[in-house]
Amino acid sequence: MRKPAFASPLKTAILRIAGRRFLILLCAGAVATILGSTRLACAQAQAPGAAIYKQAVARYQAGDHAGAAVLVRQAAEAGNPTATYEMGYLCEFGDGVPKNPAQSAQWYLRGAKMGNAAAEAAAGQLYENGNQVQENWDTAAQWYTKSAQQGYVMGEFRLGRAYQYGVGIPININAAELWYSRAAAQGDSQSAFFAKYIRDNPGVDTTWYSAQEQAIMAPYQMQPWMLRPPLTGRVFHNVDQRLAYFRAWAHNAAAYTSCVSAHVNAPAGTAYRCPAPTLPK
Repeated sequence: MRKPAFASPLKTAILRIAGRRFLILLCAGAVATILGSTRLACAQAQAPGAAIYKQAVARYQAGDHAGAAVLVRQAAEAGNPTATYEMGYLCEFGDGVPKNPAQSAQWYLRGAKMGNAAAEAAAGQLYENGNQVQENWDTAAQWYTKSAQQGYVMGEFRLGRAYQYGVGIPININAAELWYSRAAAQGDSQSAFFAKYIRDNPGVDTTWYSAQEQAIMAPYQMQPWMLRPPLTGRVFHNVDQRLAYFRAWAHNAAAYTSCVSAHVNAPAGTAYRCPAPTLPK
């Protein structure tokens, strides 16, 4: 999640935190927070609670995070989408308020339902990770899509990742490269890395969704049959389903390895056949 996007009036601030970019514009005496995209203009200027949120900006800039949090909550309760997202962040990281993951999730989900692109990306991550909500990769992909379609950089990155690994959406490496490239064009270095990897390795994907998944396949990492094509069209609905798929593949790989080992010292001329392991169906 991102740091609250507070800035001085009539100034533009670009904040780089954890490799991510924030662009904050203040317009017409109210605050518009544009996270990762300049396509969203000053819609927040007319949003409910905009004047209160502007006061929160000034309070935060003055170093009074607790006072700012009070005003952000007031703006959020008045129906301001940006303030609603920011409350999610404040509660998640304990910035000006006590850390409260449950309340953080509630604010993110509320902001997502209001159409805030940053909150939509945050909501998707909640459902992908099963954090304070029931894990549901299909729902995660839906929120990522909504966020990405608004041009939000982290929504674009996460949608690209969903397409690459089948997170609630069928694996489509071309679509993954497209969304990674869009996020990279906004300065996201992680997206730039994955977009380049896909372009430089057509028809092959040896990356892993998680360290746990990589550990399952680690004993077979250097085998030539590990230069596998992307699992095009396959969709996973939760992390356990994806891990089960790779455990099944590792089982096939172990059977192949055992066959080879059993015959390595066989007398010359002994005929045997050890078919290379195949991907699970």
